[in-house]
Amino acid sequence: MLEDSNALFEVLQELGAKKPYLEYAGFSKSGEKAYSKLVSVIYSLESMGFDINANQIIDNLDKFTTEGDFSSN
Repeated sequence: MLEDSNALFEVLQELGAKKPYLEYAGFSKSGEKAYSKLVSVIYSLESMGFDINANQIIDNLDKFTTEGDFSSN
């Protein structure tokens, strides 16, 4: 599981989200777009031959982002 929500926040900002999360409401619109890009990158890494389980990574991210704790940034 993710240990640092700030890391995800920073990754989503790098992928174009100005404010990735809405307070107590999940992703902002730009956060949703950035998260979609992140998911696409993860699947691309798997298809390029990297030894990762993209579905497992994305499942963990999805669990983390729906727990509510991530929006406390």
